[in-house]
Amino acid sequence: MNLEQLYLNENLSLAILAKRLDLHTHQLSEILNSHLNSTFRNYVNQFRLQEAARLLLEKPEMSILSVIYASGFNSKSSFHKLFLDRFGHSPQNYRLLSK
Repeated sequence: MNLEQLYLNENLSLAILAKRLDLHTHQLSEILNSHLNSTFRNYVNQFRLQEAARLLLEKPEMSILSVIYASGFNSKSSFHKLFLDRFGHSPQNYRLLSK
């Protein structure tokens, strides 16, 4: 898996990413907090949400559930809440409004 696409792995953790980057977990956490003003989970979820939005628009044949899992999420409820918070629409409405 490309380093750029690690966020698609639903099991990605701070420890896994730190190991891939040859850093200690506290170092990676500090970098995210101080330079990006973000937690690990929020940082990863931003990439996942962008991927989900892309799939919703570019792959209309994919079900919402398939989009959720293909973009690295493992919880429907948290995905829906995060998506609504980020884009202001449910995934279904986002897809419909973008046609």
